Amino acid sequence: GFILGHAEPTTTGKYGIMPQGMLEQRVELVNAIAYPGLNLDHLAA
Repeated sequence: GFILGHAEPTTTGKYGIMPQGMLEQRVELVNAIAYPGLNLDHLAA
């Protein structure tokens, strides 16, 4: 929920409201996602 901007436990609760600095934290979390060994070459043809 944090990465998607959900501030409350409900899906629509306060959606899109971000305190200062929250975007940078989300960018770091998304950029930290890794799938070692995953090969998607077959998708780009």
